[in-house]
Amino acid sequence: MMKENTLAKSAIIVIALTMASKVLGFGREMVVAALFGATALTDAYNMAVTIPTLLYSGVAASISSVFIPVYDRFRKQKRDKALVYRFILVGFCITVLIFAVPIGF
Repeated sequence: MMKENTLAKSAIIVIALTMASKVLGFGREMVVAALFGATALTDAYNMAVTIPTLLYSGVAASISSVFIPVYDRFRKQKRDKALVYRFILVGFCITVLIFAVPIGF
C-alpha cells in the first residue's frame, strides 16, 4: 500500500512539473512574439534554442536507454567493473564536450 501511495505522489509531481513547464514555455513564446514578432531575429533565436535542445534530448535518450541498464548489470555483477565503466563513460563525455564546445563558437 505504501509503494502505491509513493508511486501516485511521484506521478502527480511529474504531471504538475510537466504542466508548469508547458505553461512557462507558452509564456516565453508569448513574450518573444510580443517583443520581436515574426522576424529573422526571431527565427535565429528559435534555431539557437532548438538545435542544442534536440542534441541534448538525443544524448539523454541514449544514456537512459543504453548506459543505465548496462551500468546496473555491471553494478550487480562486480563493483570494480561498474567503476571502470563509469570512468570510461565520463571520459567519453568529457572528450565529446572538449570537441563540441569549440564547434559552437
